[in-house]
Amino acid sequence: MTAQVIGRAALCALALTWGSAPAYAQQTDGSNPTLTSFAWPIPSAATVVETVFKGGQESKTRYRLTMTRRPGGGIRVRYSDFEFLEVSGADATTPEMKEALKSATALAAAIPDLHVRADGAFEAATGIDEVIDKVVEFLAESRGWSQEQQAGVRANMQESGMADSLRTAVGQYWRCWAGAWIGWSVPPGETKTERRELPVLGATTTADVTLRNRGKGPDRGPGSNRGPGSDGEGAAALELRVRASGLEFAPVMASYVGDLVERFAGDAEPSDLLEELTFAVDEEITVLTRPDTLVPIVATSRRKITAANATTEEQLQDVERHRYEFTWDESKTATKKL
Repeated sequence: MTAQVIGRAALCALALTWGSAPAYAQQTDGSNPTLTSFAWPIPSAATVVETVFKGGQESKTRYRLTMTRRPGGGIRVRYSDFEFLEVSGADATTPEMKEALKSATALAAAIPDLHVRADGAFEAATGIDEVIDKVVEFLAESRGWSQEQQAGVRANMQESGMADSLRTAVGQYWRCWAGAWIGWSVPPGETKTERRELPVLGATTTADVTLRNRGKGPDRGPGSNRGPGSDGEGAAALELRVRASGLEFAPVMASYVGDLVERFAGDAEPSDLLEELTFAVDEEITVLTRPDTLVPIVATSRRKITAANATTEEQLQDVERHRYEFTWDESKTATKKL
């Protein structure tokens, strides 16, 4: 395994850790009846195969999700058994590749537990400090940092607000899978578009939001994805798209647009260009799900960021995509709940 491929694996691992496009639950005034509701069977478990495209590279991973009730109410979603299946087109399941990807796998597997309220609303992510430690350890191993350098980087990550950003980013998984689809009132076959004040790339701005209910999802055939309601029967295809443009750089956007800024700067100081740059964001999430339970079958997210230089009229783009395919365990509990 070359250093270049390991570096690509690290990007894929960090892509998984940091999540993808934000999603926004529909706002209603109560005048329209809701067509979706959250009712995941608890306890339950699923195997997820995730395909990630980031930094021009694609990887495929697999992990387990286990859903249990938390003391005092709510749901805990725990990740486990993370493994790479493919990295940059190479089979990542061979003994040699597994050994080469050992550090990257440990980093990618450091996903905090998700805490979700009983109604499906995302509440919190736990173990953020441990995730930061693993990120620092991974980078230190690849860059040869001393203990003092590691401590400095760790402190900087805490002071810069990265821990808070990570807490927010981890929740995007849940919003893509279930959170964004709770309480929809857009009828099958219809589309609703509105302008909202939303957090986009960490900053609050006015964005165009489009909600589309495509109605009955494609028939995947019996047994194609075992589990509660996962054969496609009664499933609906829902879409949510967010578009914003003319965004000026703000420090909170750095983790999202830093690569684009550096690409523009080249050998110059990136800070010298910030006043000349504007950003446009086009984000879309979709799900094939059961409206009466919001048990997902397939979910996707796509985010395209376009940076433009007002002086040179040059444009650069960054695209990130995620696809999640769920295979739910069969259980008496799950069947009974549905």
